Parts: sequence; structure tokens; C-alpha cells
Amino acid sequence: MCVNDLPVRGRHPKYMVCKPTTKQYQIIPRPKTRHFTITHGLVVMRTDPLRYKIVRLSPSNRRYNLNFTLVCDVFDSDSFAWKRLSKNVELPAEDMPGVRMSEPVAAYEFLHWLTANNNVLRFCLKTDTWSFLAVPEHLASDKSLKLARYEGKLGFFRSRSKEGVDYQEIWVLESSLRSSWVKVKEIKSMGLEPVGILSNDVVTLVDKEKFLYNCNMNNGKSQKLQIRSPRFSPYMVANSSYFHLCSDFKRVEFGGRSNGYQQDKSL
Repeated sequence: MCVNDLPVRGRHPKYMVCKPTTKQYQIIPRPKTRHFTITHGLVVMRTDPLRYKIVRLSPSNRRYNLNFTLVCDVFDSDSFAWKRLSKNVELPAEDMPGVRMSEPVAAYEFLHWLTANNNVLRFCLKTDTWSFLAVPEHLASDKSLKLARYEGKLGFFRSRSKEGVDYQEIWVLESSLRSSWVKVKEIKSMGLEPVGILSNDVVTLVDKEKFLYNCNMNNGKSQKLQIRSPRFSPYMVANSSYFHLCSDFKRVEFGGRSNGYQQDKSL
């Protein structure tokens, strides 16, 4: 999903869903809201025929009982329309300052975000309802946590130092119905920050200049990926982010809609 939401007066944001490997895209309606976007998340629920949902969170500008409330809009490709949930999301009081959210991670038919104070906010794609998960109590104040997906399970990275060496730990949630987290991996971070887990054995890390490295967690060997564009300005490099996109080359059908549907275009 791509969004052009540059703050230009008189210009409305444009929303597009695309499959880069087959150079297909579909322009979708934009949500009717005056609130700025805090975060988006997209999950493909079915591939044949294609069905996906987009979840959008924005501030409601209202506080109840010292909680910060978020407006939730959901786009369903089956209806090809946005729907605003009648019940807002209420964040705990400690999450009010900044309202900073992580990149979303999909697992167990839920979409997950890590809030500024390590509350895991999750959205059920089947019921369109919200709930919270707690990270391990002894890590609740650890600001290094970052959500990830490992072997199809929800997990997170945790940075720590041991005997003068920096490590990245990988923890996973055993199941969606339990709150038990287990540490499954530990790798040397080599001064790099985690991006995500490419496979059961390979993790992707990024350096301060935004160059990526794939690191084998079994033998510690790493490979530098030369993907940073020289056309990036220093501001764009400093504020860019990366996420894994795994895809095939099978053409996708967007439901045959003529409204904004395009294919075979150069992206």
C-alpha cells in the first residue's frame, strides 16, 4: 500500500495498492476524515480471489478518563469502501505523550502495533475488534523493543549488552490465546539495528547510513545489500524506513473493478 500524503494545501492524499513484482496497481478511495494519520497497516486475507484489509489509525482529539483515543478506519477490498468503527481505541494514560506507534506486524490473523510504552495493540481482522497484549513484565520499560514476525508468530527484538558485546534477542509469543513470551534466538548486533526476519535463519539489519545487511543467525556471517539510492537526499535517508516484502510473479486480480484499476505500468 502506498499513500501520497504530503502536506500540500488543497491536495488530498491518494491511496494505492500495488504488486511490484508484476507491476500492477489499483487506486482505492481515500478515507473521509480530517484527522492526520498516525499509522496504516495492510493484510492480505485471501489470494484467490484477492481480499485484503487496510487499517488506519488517527487521533480523535478527545480524551476520556486520562486515556488517549484513536479513530479507526478499515478498508475492505470486498466492499471497496472504508468503514469507521463505532468504538474508538483507548490507549492507556502512559501512552498519551507522543502517541508514537511502531510499524505493524501481522500474525495469528491479527495486526499488531507496539505503542510508545510497550503495550501491544492488536486488531482482529475477522471481528474488527481491538485488544491489548503485555510484553514480559521485566521488559515493560525496555525502550529497545521492536516488533517482528518469526516462523509465522508474533515476536520482538530486544537489544542488550553482555560482557561488553551488543546482542539482539528474538522473543516470540507462543500462541494468540496465551501471553507467554519465549526467547528463541540471540545474535551479535555488530552496531546495527534490526529491520526484520527474512527467514528462520536470516535477519536483516541496517547501519546508520541506511545500508542493509542480511545476517545468518546460525554462523554469524553477513552480506551487505547495495540498495540505497544515490538520489536520496540526506533528509530522506535519515527519515526512511525499511520492511520486508515477499512476493511471487503470479498476476493478481483486483476484483475486475474499473475504478482506478491499472496494470502493466512502470512503478
